[in-house]
Amino acid sequence: MENSAFQRLATEIHPALLNDIIEEMPSALLVTDKQGCIRALNQNFTRLTGYSEAELLGKNCSILSYNRTPPEIYQNLWETIKNGKKWRGNLLNKKKNGEVYIADLSVFPISGSEHLGFYAIHEDVTEQFTGNQRLSNQNSIFETILNAAPVSFLMLNDKLEVVFTNSGLKQQIGEGSLYTSLMSQLTESISETMIRRLPKRIHRGRLNANQRAENTLNVVNGVPLPSSAPAFNFQRARFDIECRDKGEYRWFECAVEPLTLSHGETEHFFSDHGSAHAIVVIHDRTKEKRFVEERRISTIQLLTAESKHVHSMQEVLMATIHQLQVPLNVIDSAVGILRNRNHACTGLDMMGDAIAQGFHALQYIQHAIPERPNEPYQTTNINQVVRDACAISTDRMLKTYIGCDLNLEATLMSINAIPSRLLLAVNQLVDNAIDEIAKSNPDERAIRLSTSSNQDEVMIVIEDSGRGIHEEDKNKIFEPFYSTKSATHNGCRGVGMSIVQQVINDHHGVIEITSSHVLGGAKITLTLPILSEVK
Repeated sequence: MENSAFQRLATEIHPALLNDIIEEMPSALLVTDKQGCIRALNQNFTRLTGYSEAELLGKNCSILSYNRTPPEIYQNLWETIKNGKKWRGNLLNKKKNGEVYIADLSVFPISGSEHLGFYAIHEDVTEQFTGNQRLSNQNSIFETILNAAPVSFLMLNDKLEVVFTNSGLKQQIGEGSLYTSLMSQLTESISETMIRRLPKRIHRGRLNANQRAENTLNVVNGVPLPSSAPAFNFQRARFDIECRDKGEYRWFECAVEPLTLSHGETEHFFSDHGSAHAIVVIHDRTKEKRFVEERRISTIQLLTAESKHVHSMQEVLMATIHQLQVPLNVIDSAVGILRNRNHACTGLDMMGDAIAQGFHALQYIQHAIPERPNEPYQTTNINQVVRDACAISTDRMLKTYIGCDLNLEATLMSINAIPSRLLLAVNQLVDNAIDEIAKSNPDERAIRLSTSSNQDEVMIVIEDSGRGIHEEDKNKIFEPFYSTKSATHNGCRGVGMSIVQQVINDHHGVIEITSSHVLGGAKITLTLPILSEVK
């Protein structure tokens, strides 16, 4: 109550009524003279201090003081009120029983024709102060524990805004492009996860991800929800996020735990529905993922090498049979003609025996041809096949200083195929490109793989910066044992492209060889049909 208002009450209201008003005041009231001696007080003051009215009347108000209050505060108090001004502040006071409390004190001068004294309103704010200190300490402890925790997490409000992050997140992810990418995918994933779990009666309309996140629960059955209702409700969820950072992929596992916090705004005093928040714990699984991926690639590498070996053996042995079959047939026909003419050549029997042994050897080779395992057709992600084909040859590319650029269509349709065989074909083409670049030694050492699709087909394009394929070689390279590599080259020469052709033929695909306008070398396009049914 301001000084002027109190004085008007004192002059305009009957003294008995004024005394009743003072007694009924919820605050402790004290009246002193100019020297600070107590002249009047209400019952709340006696209840607050533990002193009776008789024990306080006539005593200086310093009876309540406690020596831990800094002297300069008392000095400022007296200088202020003696100059006729109001003073407001906190003092440490002591009750009759010795208990120390914090007094929130407002002191007003009582002025008239002369300075009469002062009246003061006391509030015990000890519990409020200790509660605030306890809360502050808990916050400090909580924040210290969170920052010391070996995990990363953040808190989101009901608008999917980040309101808190611990230091672990900042140390692990930083505040650069990775943080931006992670936050974007995180809010998108949370929004999509929550929306999928909504009842069908909730209408969302055609909204983008941010609009859906903000308006998900704003309308139910066409009726707007109260403005006090949360803009977004969280549910417990767990999902993985893949981000690309400085050319490398990183993987994060995210767990969402819902949390409801009370509003601190005064307008929510009577209707506090709480504010939906979420704690998101983020684990960087990049090391584990890379380890698993390395093991997977190593396994695929071994399986591909074995499959390539089987294919090579098949091609070599079948080509050998083909190459030997022709002269044996010619010799066998010649011997048959001589015998039909009753030729008296003494070597015919020996030649016949040799021919029989030759055909027996061909049969032996035929039986020695290894059989490939019967692998079923299945739904195949072509982009993953291309990635794996490059991963298998990563060491070779690093050793030969060759860069690999992947330009994969994000929404590429899956096809029905045998993924291991397609992997073998694509990897063979990548290895051929590496060999060609290593041999020609161009200034730009690069391989580019891209995928695309139309309504009926999926295309894989492999380009390199080598010398390209001459026009006269474009058909010959598919012939068994034909090779553009030197005779000293390690491995089976003239078999690789035969394997590629066999795989693509088995998938009813087409191989097209042209020149790369981007890198200047060869450009090989594999076109595969999108089959409606698994073979």
